[in-house]
Amino acid sequence: MREDHAEQLHIYRECLNVEAALKRQVMEAVENKYTKCLRNRSTQRIDASLESLFVTLFQRYGLVTPHQLAKFEKEVCEHRYDVLEPLTTVYDLIDDLELMGDAAQTPYSEQQLVSYALEILRATQDFQDGIKSWNRRAPALRTWANFMTHFDDK
Repeated sequence: MREDHAEQLHIYRECLNVEAALKRQVMEAVENKYTKCLRNRSTQRIDASLESLFVTLFQRYGLVTPHQLAKFEKEVCEHRYDVLEPLTTVYDLIDDLELMGDAAQTPYSEQQLVSYALEILRATQDFQDGIKSWNRRAPALRTWANFMTHFDDK
């Protein structure tokens, strides 16, 4: 029991150290004018949690305009996937679209994200069997997570 406690204490301290290191990296990467509202006026430290830090930064400065979102959506629609590249390039692109939509306060549904990815793969003409088997799935199973698993297996 004492050994378990010591191990848990070690893990807890390690987590605190990782969080502190991440905060330091954010503080070095982000200009002071953006973090001034989070800093203690006396100590200049940021006592907020890492999560609060990111939420505050994104709420105040991470907004994406409708024009920026439309431009990126167009880039996604025009993206030509090279089948020699890993599929993660497509997944990352769709994940970025989802994040942009959230930042623009115009979130995409899971079905929309899957549709964009399907169109990118369909344009290659190399995933026809995978697309057919995907479309035979029950609609409730056509999630983004299942999409990635399905096409990684093909």
